[in-house]
Amino acid sequence: MPAPDLPTWGAWMERARTDDLRRVALTEVGPLTVSTVFLAIDHSHGLGPVRPILFETMIFGADDVEYQERYATRAEAEHGHREAVKIAQLYVRDRAGQAR
Repeated sequence: MPAPDLPTWGAWMERARTDDLRRVALTEVGPLTVSTVFLAIDHSHGLGPVRPILFETMIFGADDVEYQERYATRAEAEHGHREAVKIAQLYVRDRAGQAR
């Protein structure tokens, strides 16, 4: 739901920072962290789909992993998070196999 004005949005963002309201999902997979958040600002920048881009999934924890996907809806973000967890699991499994 869009904020009616900038002060209302700013107050929500301040509260969201301390209460972790922006977090959609967080999953630890071995040394990796899969994080999906509500961005709170449209990141489409007018370049792409007409729909606003409001959610983002990233994988952190390894220098050779660069994963980022963005979504328009929470449902897409939740699905994307599950897919990113699968990717992280494959990465961890492959790295464990290489260590043998």
